[in-house]
Formats: sequence, structure tokens, C-alpha cells
Amino acid sequence: MSQHVQDRADNALSPLLKKATFSKMTVLAAIVFFGAAVILLTSLYQQQKVSTALTEKSALEATIIALEHRINRYYTLEQPNEVTALREDMRKTYTSLKQYVVNDIDNDFVPKVLPVDEFRQKQRQLSKDSAYHIAQDSVHLLHTILNVSVDDSKILLGTNFTLLPLVNAMQTEERILIDEIAMLRQEMIVLVLVALTIAAILVGISWLFKDFIPHKNASSLHRSHLRLALIDQEKELREKEFLQLISQEFRAPISAIISALELIPNLEDQRERLIRQAEQSSYRLLNLTNNLTEVLTKHSSKDLEMTEVDLISLLDECISPFSVQIKDKKVDFNMHCSHSVPHFIESDPTAIAKVIVNVMDNAVKFTNSGLIDIAMTTEVKNQKVFLAVTISDTGIGIDDKTREKMYNRFYRGAHTGSQRFPGAGIGLSVAKRNLDKLNGAIEVSSTVGVGSEFKIYIPVKPLESLPSAKETATNARFAIVDDLEISRLHLQSIITNEGYSARTFCSGAELINLHDDVLQFTAIIADLYMPGMSGLELVRTLHAIYGERIPPVIVLSATPDIANIVAKSKLPTYQSFVKPIDKQRFVDAIRTIAEHKQKIIESERTANILLVEDEPINAEMVEYMLETMGHIVTTCYTGEDAIQHVGNNQFDCVLLDINLPDISGLEVAKVIRERSPTLPIVALTANAHRSDKVASLAAGMRYHLVKPVTYQELKNTLKLTL
Repeated sequence: MSQHVQDRADNALSPLLKKATFSKMTVLAAIVFFGAAVILLTSLYQQQKVSTALTEKSALEATIIALEHRINRYYTLEQPNEVTALREDMRKTYTSLKQYVVNDIDNDFVPKVLPVDEFRQKQRQLSKDSAYHIAQDSVHLLHTILNVSVDDSKILLGTNFTLLPLVNAMQTEERILIDEIAMLRQEMIVLVLVALTIAAILVGISWLFKDFIPHKNASSLHRSHLRLALIDQEKELREKEFLQLISQEFRAPISAIISALELIPNLEDQRERLIRQAEQSSYRLLNLTNNLTEVLTKHSSKDLEMTEVDLISLLDECISPFSVQIKDKKVDFNMHCSHSVPHFIESDPTAIAKVIVNVMDNAVKFTNSGLIDIAMTTEVKNQKVFLAVTISDTGIGIDDKTREKMYNRFYRGAHTGSQRFPGAGIGLSVAKRNLDKLNGAIEVSSTVGVGSEFKIYIPVKPLESLPSAKETATNARFAIVDDLEISRLHLQSIITNEGYSARTFCSGAELINLHDDVLQFTAIIADLYMPGMSGLELVRTLHAIYGERIPPVIVLSATPDIANIVAKSKLPTYQSFVKPIDKQRFVDAIRTIAEHKQKIIESERTANILLVEDEPINAEMVEYMLETMGHIVTTCYTGEDAIQHVGNNQFDCVLLDINLPDISGLEVAKVIRERSPTLPIVALTANAHRSDKVASLAAGMRYHLVKPVTYQELKNTLKLTL
């Protein structure tokens, strides 16, 4: 009897014991998690402190490097009168370095003026001391130079003064800090893994005491893990193939550049051809970099940025570059834009551009001969207006299997034959993703060996408000010669909105047929690459017929090296522009021409230019360009330094980088604009996005040049700026 009661009591207590055990294990797991979180936060705090110290040291190092570059220029130019300006540059670095020594090394540190013998001794032993002693001695040396007379400073600087040992010491400290950050991160990873492991063990043990264990879910769980493993394996394989493709695409132009540079000293008779190959490979590498940027932004916002869009300008920007890409192929490039296409719409210009550009790129890539035709019109469906873009080609065509997968990311299709097509298989996936964002649609019809046709439908909201034409005091007339209809419409719109008149021609022969009436135009705007007679051939013919009476000529092309091509031709051209054109600079060019009744007479003058660039190599290259043009160049490497130079000196122009180490170039431009409203500022930056250009103009900059900037492009820009 007692045994039966005991068994019943045990059976009654068993669930309670299991529940109590489960609760204890859960609490213990929570305690482990809490402890790990506290340690993790402490580690994060330490990592933040080290990161802050690294950032401060990097900023100080950048200031010291800028001063070292300034010292080297002082020795190179051999201008003793520049010692006063050099001392001003040293004062800023001295203040920052002294603050670093007092705060991080010795709170009681006081700099002193050194006798000449001790100055030279410390300078000789600078590279042999420890990092802290090098920093202290460098402060003593700078303090001495700044607190003696100018003549004595010249004597001290005559000992080949340098701060390179300090730079090397700081770089060593930075590497130590970087290693410390890496170690802290490794400790955090280990901590998280240990905490997760312990917590998982505790939770697993606690589950042993639960009444219900879902045995039947084991097989489904196994199948789920198997599916996830297969998905991960397929994703890893696609990413590996993508990296291999990107490696191949990048290595080809890099190899060509290196080989050309190595061969130039040994093949003087082939020098010009090798330089041209290296230049073309450089532009190909730049184009690959731009395409890779698109890949890396695949997780961009899904929200559309609706704004007022100049649709004609946008379509020209999307289509005109492809007219250059097919110039070496046996392909006719035709396009037609219906009058029903609205000039201004409300939509997302970036999304529209990605759709059209990537479908166009697909057509150009797979069409080696025949025809590529683009037709643009509007259609109304369900009381909505759609921009209908039809892109037809006579390329290799698309089979049914490829058509099912062609919008998948990294899918490149199976191509027969020995021909290799470039690309990483992302273009159509990008186009489809952006088209879905726009609530558009795409229809594809294709026959293998015959060609393909893509019909794109993009919903748009036409805007009736158009910018009114400006009133001008001149009757300037411009001739536009371009085989692309959309480019003619775009240029004509810009010119007429400025209050001038324009007449369009689809070929150079059509313009020449006007005979002497050509001389009635204020200027001629011609595309460089046109079927039949190219832009340069047109200029050469007009110059042969009319000589010095020929109107000023502006040449346009989507090829990035147009400025160099025009310069090498030695033909009389006023300006050259890369499509899509810089509207602000183009407007300034036609205004300058329109204000002169006679032919533009180019006058070269020496200008005093301030160059603000934090990258020493880029700064040196631009310096060489400007000095070759005959200008006087002053270079600084930080935003604060630029503001100080503008306040203390008289400049004719400022070339300003946007990404400076201390202050944004946009903020620097605003400060300069407030102090010197008439001083022209030109952005010289790697920021190439549409919004970056808008930000530069909003900050008061006149033009926005995207690196790499060619010599002729910079020269043409300064011709309008100065």
C-alpha cells in the first residue's frame, strides 16, 4: 500500500521536477547570455577607444604628410622667399603634434628652442629613437624653427630638414593599433561562439526534461537542412563563378597597361601605338569599375525617388554612349523618338536609366553585324501613360532555356562556338529588378540566329510645365549635326531654352549642302562619330572650303578620350564635350560664343590656381597639367588649409576635391563662396553619381569634373572658367 502511494507521489512530482529543472536550465542559460553580453559590450567599448585613437593618429599623419610634401616642394623649387609661407604651414602641424604629445605621451611636456648643434644632432638621431621620443624631438625641432628669425629658419632648413622618421613611427603605431583592433574582434568572435555553445548545451539539456519531444519532425528537419545546404552550395558556386569572371575582365586591361608601359622604353618606333593601347585599356578598366559598382549596390533601397525628369536628356544619356561602342562593328545603329514622348515627366531617373542601359548593353554585346534599332513612343493602357521602348537587334538570339533564366543574377547562358562574350550575367537582372520597382513590364521575342526584340513599358506621369525660353539680346543661330535623333532633340532643347535658335542636321553632308549659308551660323555643334562623314572630317572639309571664316566648332562624342582625339587632329575647335554632356559647361560655351559677333579669338593667360587634393600622386599629376598650361599652382591637402589660403592670397580659380580628410569639399566651397562670391570653384572628384553633381552645384561650384580628368578636358574647362 505504502509503495503504491509512494509511486503515485513520484509520478505526481515528476512533471514538477522536470518543469523546475527546465526553468533552472533556462535561467542559467539567460545568465550566461547576460554575462557574455556584458563582456561583449566592454570589448566593443575598448575597440571603439582603439578605433578613435587610430582615427586621430591617421588625421595627424595626414597633416604631417601634407607638411612633408610642402617641405619637399620648398627644396625642389629652391625659392628661399617661400620660407615664411612654409613656417605658417608648419605652425598648424606643430600645434596638432604638440597636443598629441601632451595628451598621449607626457602631460608635463614643454617644447624648447634648441641650439643649432643640438638641433642638428637631434635631427640626425631622429630615426634611431623610439616612437615617443621621435614625436617629442619633432616638436622641439618645429618649435625651434618657428621661434627663431626667418634667416635662422633658412639656416636650419638648409640641413635637409624632414619629418619622414615621424611619419614612419606613426605608421608603425597605426599598424599596432590595427593589430589590436583585429585581436579584439577575434576575442569577440570567440566569446560569442563560447557563449552560444554553452547556452545551446544548457537549453538542450533542459529540453530532455520536457514531456513532449517531436520525433516525427526529425526527418523533415533533416530534409530542410539538406535543402538549405544545397541552396548555400549553389549560391557559393554562382559567387565563385562571378569572381572568376570579374578577375578575367579586370586582368585583361591591367595586363595590357603593364605590358605597354614596359615596352615603351624598348620600342620607341611603336611608342605612339603603345601609349594609345594603354590609354584605351585604362578607359576599359574605368568602365569595368563603374559596372562593378552596380553589382555592389544590389541591396539598394527598394523605394523610388520620384522627381521631375528631363526625359529627352535622360534618353540621350542612356542611348548615345552605345553609338560609340558599335563603331568598330559592322552594325547600323538607328533610333527614332516619336513626338508623343513627353519632354518632362515625374519618375525615378536612376531606375529608368538602369532599365534602358542594361537592355541596350545586352543588344550591343550579342550583335556583331547587322542592325540595332531603337524606337520610342508612348502608349495608353488602363488610363495610364507608358513610355514604350522597343530595342531590336540582329544578334545571336535567345533560346527557350535561356529565356527562362536570363533574369537570374549571374546567369550568362550557354553560348555555342568559340566566341567569348564579356560580362558577368547581371545586366538583365538589374533591368528587371528596376522595372519591377517602376511597376513596368517587358516582352521578349527572339529567334536563335536571327535576332531579338525587347519591348519595355515604363509608366510615366507627363508634366505640362516646361521651362520658358530666356530672352536674349542676340540673334545667335547654332547648327547641330548628329546622326542620333535623341541627341539632336536634347541639344536643340538646351539651346532654345537659352533664347537662341537652332537648326538640326542628321549628317555632315546635309550641312555642307547649304554652301555659303553655313557661314550664317554662330557656331557648329557636331558629333565626332557619324556614319559617312565623321565630325572631324566635317570640320576638316569646312576649314578647307572657308578657311578662317568657318564658325567656331564644338565637337561632341560619347568616347571618353574625345578631347585628346580633337587635340591631336590640330583642327580649329573651340570646345569638346563627352556625352552625356555637362549641361552647365555647354551652356557657358554657347553663351560665350553668342556674346561675340565675330569668331572666338582664343587668348591664353597665366592664372593663379589653388589646387585642393589630399592624394599626393593625384595632386602631382594635376600640378604638372596646370604648369604645362602655363598656370601658377598652389597646392594644399586639407579643407582648413584651403580656406586659409583663400583668405590670405588672391586666386583666379580653385580646383577642389570633395573627399578631404578633415572637412568635406562641399562645406569648403560654401565657406569660400561666402568670403569670395566671384571666385570660380571647380569640383575635381571621384564622386560620379548624378546626386553628387547636384550637390556640387548647390554648394556653389561652377563645374563638376569626375576623375580621372584628362589634360584636354581640364584645359577646356579652365578656358570657360577663367
